[in-house]
Amino acid sequence: MVKKDSKTTTKKPKAKIGRPTKYNEEMVKKAYDYIDFSLRDLEELPTLFKMAQYLEIDEDTVLEWGKIHEHFSGAIKKVKKLQKGRLMEKGLDGTWSTPMAIFLLKANHGLVDRQVVHNVDTPENKVESLLNKLGE
Repeated sequence: MVKKDSKTTTKKPKAKIGRPTKYNEEMVKKAYDYIDFSLRDLEELPTLFKMAQYLEIDEDTVLEWGKIHEHFSGAIKKVKKLQKGRLMEKGLDGTWSTPMAIFLLKANHGLVDRQVVHNVDTPENKVESLLNKLGE
């Protein structure tokens, strides 16, 4: 029986699987070109999906690059900021469907409805309600 020395055993580096990334500085420039275009076209709603189409990549790739690459993350933040502003403007002035703008702001930008609940069952409110009924 031959005993293997663990110190002499070497591991082969793992082979890279999948396609090489398309990410490069040109893609970052192209992402910012999309943002510049979106700033000029006030009737269009900028989205990450449309940015992905413009870059000819998948939307999931856009999100992954945003996690990995700081410059690309900045582009994603700008698109979201632009989108939020445009939804607020166009939803408020009635250019776009207000309910749809509200839905998208809640779904994509964390906006929520606040409800103020007043406790109507306080003793004072019950007495006031009773007096109002007696006065009728």
